[in-house]
Formats: sequence, C-alpha cells, structure tokens
Amino acid sequence: MLNEFKVGDIVSIGKYNNRSILWEVVEIGEGQILLVSKRIIETSYIVNAKCGYLVTADEPYYYDACASREWLNSYFFSKSFEATEKGFIVVTDLDNSVAQNADENNEAFCQNTSDFIFLLSKKEVLQYFPSQNERVAIGTDHAKSCMLDVNENGYSSYWLRTPSPDDEYSINYVNSLGNFSNSPLYDVKGIRPAMWVRYYR
Repeated sequence: MLNEFKVGDIVSIGKYNNRSILWEVVEIGEGQILLVSKRIIETSYIVNAKCGYLVTADEPYYYDACASREWLNSYFFSKSFEATEKGFIVVTDLDNSVAQNADENNEAFCQNTSDFIFLLSKKEVLQYFPSQNERVAIGTDHAKSCMLDVNENGYSSYWLRTPSPDDEYSINYVNSLGNFSNSPLYDVKGIRPAMWVRYYR
C-alpha cells in the first residue's frame, strides 16, 4: 500500500457479501494505520451460527474464547481479503486487561490476544470516537437483514470486546444513540471490525 493518510480518511479494502468494505483511519502509527469499518458489517446472530455456538443465558463471556473473535480471524479474514491485502494486515497484540474497560468499577478481564481483526474496547472507542455522535454507526443492508436493530435515525448497536461490569454473562456495546451499555451474550448486536494495516510512505 503506497499512500499518504490522515485521520478521518476513508479507504476501501476487502469485500464482504460482494460489497466493498469501507474503513475509517482512526490512528496513524510508524508505517501502520488503524482502520475501523465505517459500517456494521454483520450481526452476532450470523457469527454464532457460522461458528456453531449455541449461546445460553448462563454462559460467561471471555473475549479470548468468544465466537466473534473466532469468526473475525477465520471466516471473515479468509473470505474478505485477497492474498495481497492479507499481506498488509498486521497481527495486533491486544490488551484485554482491566485498563481497557475505562471503568473503575469494572474489574473483569481475559487473556491478552494476538489477532488480525478485532473488536474495539471501550477505552479505544472513547479514544477514537470521543463524542456520542461520532460513535453511532449504520449497518449494511446485509446486517440489517440479519436481525440488526435499527432506530428511527438509521443507526444500530455494535458489540465491543469489553466485558460488562455487571456480571460475567454480559458485554459492553455501543447502542444506536452512541451511548455505552451492557447486554447478555445471547442478544443480537452488530459486528464492527478493526485492524492495523501496514503502508509505505
């Protein structure tokens, strides 16, 4: 990838369901950029089904062992990018410690992970999308057809990788108004992936 980038740029990399995936540049590192999908591309209903997960009310949540992480780094990574595109996607060492919860009352955590594609933590969302209006997101037509909630303004909810402070069976998510909330693992929310990509100046 030979280009100059700035935060806020929109780039197209990969395809999902035969549609180009648009990504927003949210951070620029040394020879790398952090991209977050502009739209919600899928729902946890489809992700759980493809991974063979039967989610129950008494199943605790750990990001290192969840269906979303498995799906993003297997099915989505494999099917959505050409070989040359895959070569630019960086394996990211993710911090899944208490520090990522951005909540002094939330002491939940799981093992750190190393992933090509990942969900943002609450701390990262606050860093890259500090205002409520910046956090709202629209789903693709495909996602909307797969049980994604849509409010009167067209915005939808999407999962984060941060566990809930309330109990071990719930997860943080951004709701359709751009606020943070928690919901049980079996609820259907959107998937909004992120990834670090190498580039050359």
